[in-house]
Amino acid sequence: MIRPFQAEDKDIFLTMSDEFYHSEAVDHPVSSENWLRTFDAIIEGQSLAKGWMIIAGDGRPAGYLLASLMWSGEFGGLVCWLEELYVRSDFRGQGLGGQAMKTAMEEVRKKNKVLGYRLEVAPANAGVEEIYQKVGFTRVPYNQWWKAVEVA
Repeated sequence: MIRPFQAEDKDIFLTMSDEFYHSEAVDHPVSSENWLRTFDAIIEGQSLAKGWMIIAGDGRPAGYLLASLMWSGEFGGLVCWLEELYVRSDFRGQGLGGQAMKTAMEEVRKKNKVLGYRLEVAPANAGVEEIYQKVGFTRVPYNQWWKAVEVA
């Protein structure tokens, strides 16, 4: 099960973000200040940022999912960028990640009329690709580049 972030999720989200960014799923460090700004933006209602807690059957937080909306010339409309999917190691192999993605994609599509979804996978985390294929994603041969801008 997933549910939108709630204000009281801040500490567990920050803990899990730290776990995620110290795993094989990420190939570069990210400041914890970025996670804090992201969480706060979602809680404050930033329309382009979405965040969900993944909740295990016993009610414990098992992970999280972050998404962003953006316009895509390729799709000719809104696209949902699935930025981060993190499932804690104790909960992996239970189908929580795939189910979280399906539910979030359906919710975003209904509310925002998105025309497609995108995501990225760090080379060291290729094992997760099976989940994405089961949810209907296809690999595209792009080489993504990025440039960060200093935040004043």
